[in-house]
Amino acid sequence: MPLKKKKVAGGHSQKLKIRRFDGMHAKKKILFSFLIFLILFLNKNIHAHSNFDENNLEDLDKVIEIWIQENPDKIRLALEKLAQKEEVRKNKETFNLLTNNFLDPSIGNPSGDIVIYEFFDYNCGYCKSVFDTILKVINNDKNVRFIFKELPILSQSSIDAAYFALASQKQNLYEEFHSNVMQYRGRINKDVLLNIAKKIGLNIDKLNEDLKSDDIKFIIQKNKDLAQRLNINGTPSFVIGKKVYPGALTEDQFIKLIKEERNNTY
Repeated sequence: MPLKKKKVAGGHSQKLKIRRFDGMHAKKKILFSFLIFLILFLNKNIHAHSNFDENNLEDLDKVIEIWIQENPDKIRLALEKLAQKEEVRKNKETFNLLTNNFLDPSIGNPSGDIVIYEFFDYNCGYCKSVFDTILKVINNDKNVRFIFKELPILSQSSIDAAYFALASQKQNLYEEFHSNVMQYRGRINKDVLLNIAKKIGLNIDKLNEDLKSDDIKFIIQKNKDLAQRLNINGTPSFVIGKKVYPGALTEDQFIKLIKEERNNTY
């Protein structure tokens, strides 16, 4: 079933697709691939023509030009099929990148029938405001799970906070750290992050070691790459089912979208 754009109050959804695959650059790549195929196909048939000199590129160009002029519909249909096939392939690849990360931090029911992904930044005011809404949603619906995708894009302190959060996960205290940072009102810096770490009982020596680990850098880069694929340009952004919803959704919007997702059949 084709994915359709859908508006909700206070925001709009986007197709879950590779970033603007219908752009000019992508079309040129498809056209180039198709023309290569066309040249090879015609060249194979031209070899059977006894009057054709295979070294005469001008004759080959003329044959291709005539064929293109006489078969515009065939070219258009072939391009459309190629584009559709490529979009399906890349959509599937993107879904796998989004969902096949079993170590992603989350809150709510680990076995919930509805999984919502949030791309966020700890310095994002809207991300902080929507966190209380997320807590209400999982308290009122015990079958929902939120998975957090660290996307530090606003400042260096956003990157620092993401590193601290993912390091706290190694001590099974991500939820506590995440909650405290989201509920903190004020400018975030390393001193603030360290005080929160001490407050929730993190082993500071281990924390400092974990902050140096390459896997945290890898996770953040993967999240950035995934956001780019999903055409996510800001925070917060939520992925529910096969749609991306940018902006801080209200509790009523979450309830509505969760209900719709439960009724969906793909």
